[in-house]
Amino acid sequence: MAAGGGGSWKVAYADFTTAMMALFMVLWLTSQDQKIKEAIERSFKHPYHSFDNKSSGLMPNETIQQVKGDGNFSSVAAVELLMLRKMNEDLLKSMETDPVISAHKEAFELKLTPEGVRLTIFNKAMNPIFKSQSSDFTDYGEWIVGNLAYTIDRFKNFGLEIEGHTQESDSNKEEHDTWKLSVDRATVTRSKLIEEGVPSENVIKIGGFGDSKPLEDQLNNSELNNRVDIWIRVRT
Repeated sequence: MAAGGGGSWKVAYADFTTAMMALFMVLWLTSQDQKIKEAIERSFKHPYHSFDNKSSGLMPNETIQQVKGDGNFSSVAAVELLMLRKMNEDLLKSMETDPVISAHKEAFELKLTPEGVRLTIFNKAMNPIFKSQSSDFTDYGEWIVGNLAYTIDRFKNFGLEIEGHTQESDSNKEEHDTWKLSVDRATVTRSKLIEEGVPSENVIKIGGFGDSKPLEDQLNNSELNNRVDIWIRVRT
């Protein structure tokens, strides 16, 4: 008889331990700042699902790259950072498995930063996405941004901020308003994304910076500064 009832205490102890873990979790949640609480609430209301796409085996090159996020991410709440990392991984996978985008890797850069995920579209001289000193898309630009819209539209729970940038050039400063040009390019990029199915409410900000914000690893006059940045951020 002693052997038959000797294990009942284990069930009671397991229930007690589970209850204590739940209590500690509630106490931890209530002690967090408001930003983390709101992020956790959003993650329950809008759970983020990864895609079932199989990897094609393509490895990221020097332009499509998954950055591990080393550095100071103290400005980003822990839950939001996890969401951004997951989204960055799935966006990278989607871009690699899209035959059009993967065939034109040199046109893009994907980077995880403390401010969010930055998707850069380069306006290179060899394959420009905009006509010279214009905000009109080239045929190549319309094709590239149109295909990119389909990939971006899969990420419903994130906001988009679109920034136009130009490279530094003495002749441009004398003959052209680079600030206006960069704003116009951000505007037409927004319009193209919406035309291709991205909900207008997902684009929360657009802006243009002329040649005032070169890439951190490029000289001011590098053509890689002639670009459009699409920032993908957790909605707040």
